[in-house]
Amino acid sequence: MGAPADTSFDPIAGTSSVERIIQGATDNRRGIVGLHLRVLPDQLAVCRLDPGSDLPGWFPSDGLRSISWTQEELAIVCAESAVPADVESEPGWRAFMVEGPLDFGLTGILLQLAEPLARAGISIFALSTFDTDYVMVKGSALEEAERALVESGHRIR
Repeated sequence: MGAPADTSFDPIAGTSSVERIIQGATDNRRGIVGLHLRVLPDQLAVCRLDPGSDLPGWFPSDGLRSISWTQEELAIVCAESAVPADVESEPGWRAFMVEGPLDFGLTGILLQLAEPLARAGISIFALSTFDTDYVMVKGSALEEAERALVESGHRIR
């Protein structure tokens, strides 16, 4: 399982925080509870390096950053400002973070975010960590993405 979830009980809603997250992930279309999201401040880039590459010296030490090594590539997500001009990259991304931690048993979290964004014609890049999920959209689509997510019942701070 993932990180221990906050299981505090809400006497008004009659549910624990885990139950409210599950309801938000699996029953959001009926408007019960939306996911709680936070927009991260950094402009991000998605970078591609050769699969045999070492972690580059320019890789930042703070902010949202992710590394994925496969046989085909070394993919890096990090602050756009850290990426040298000669690195193959797709700049201009912004990230929504699902407030967590999320239990590994939850289903439909990314679907609840991807579906309204797809309906709005907004491309995404998704990342998952041990504790939570992130959905990235191009900065030029951030306001439209926020609107689509709020209209789908999610809360953004």
